[in-house]
Amino acid sequence: MRKHDAQTPGPAHGFTLLELMVSVVASSLLMVGLMSALFIASSSLDGTGDVKRRNEGSEVLAEVLRDLRLAKTFTEKTANAVTFTVPDRDGDTFPETIRYSWTGTAGAPLLYEYNGGPAATIAEDVHEFDLSFLERSMGGGSGAVFQEFTEASESSNVISLAIDVPPGTADDDLLIAAVVTDGNTVGDLIPPAGWTELVIGHRSSKVTLGVWWKLASSEAGTYQFDWASGEQAYGWVMRFTGHDPLAPINAMTDDKETSATPTSSAVVSTVDNALILRIGGFDDDDITIDAPGLADHTAITADRSGTGLESCSGAAGYVVQPLAGSSGTSAFSLTSSEEAVVVTIAIAPGTSP
Repeated sequence: MRKHDAQTPGPAHGFTLLELMVSVVASSLLMVGLMSALFIASSSLDGTGDVKRRNEGSEVLAEVLRDLRLAKTFTEKTANAVTFTVPDRDGDTFPETIRYSWTGTAGAPLLYEYNGGPAATIAEDVHEFDLSFLERSMGGGSGAVFQEFTEASESSNVISLAIDVPPGTADDDLLIAAVVTDGNTVGDLIPPAGWTELVIGHRSSKVTLGVWWKLASSEAGTYQFDWASGEQAYGWVMRFTGHDPLAPINAMTDDKETSATPTSSAVVSTVDNALILRIGGFDDDDITIDAPGLADHTAITADRSGTGLESCSGAAGYVVQPLAGSSGTSAFSLTSSEEAVVVTIAIAPGTSP
């Protein structure tokens, strides 16, 4: 069983009496809810009654509870997954991002991710991991929440790309689409009706990235993005909840460079708990699948249209910024220096209930 005791909490800070009272109440709700949700999970670790595995299940329960009681902000809260930040543990003054997830399939493992790193198994043969109580006991959260994404790719020269609507989409969800094409399609890359452009840019006519947003409203089954000349393409649509329903895009910037570590510039958010979303489009196929880089961020995607010199690739990840101000920079990680277009977006949170 993996333990992460080495990441010790940073220096303690003072609390007001009101903050302390709220913390005690929230912790009590968390403890009751989590024990209810995970008792079945820890018991199911041992269908044969093996005492050792029961003890391991109890240790996992204690570990998850400890992390959740320290949670500062949540960026994902579903029945089977939760992503949140905890106070600085490594001395760099920035909060750490933790994710626990289970596929929902009986017998699948419970996974743990730390600062966007690789997922590690902390419990095997899990039959129940239900975090619905988090939403009931803590409300909708204090910031925008990434929920899911859909993707599509074309490994031959085409003039359009169709991407499915994320399956859980409901009216007023925030949708952000990104499409990467090989070559320069800036003058003719067109989204479906109803999307608002954030940026369409190219780097040295080798790669083009378009990014758009919309609030969902009776969405159709797919979105088709078009351009004039045949190119390979990779694209994805991301779904968010918990955003400001009137002005979800709080700030944005974009960069163009040729590098193995393309920079995602800082944005200056004007609100606390902004979700900082970083999107990159790159020439060729020099990415590591599902590993965008972006230290201390939660990965969304990293994939490509195909392989070879006529291909293109894209990636995205995010982090929650607890306080308004500069997000600082980050960098994608490629396997070779390539032309890149990078966009950084601050998504404003909605008002908590």
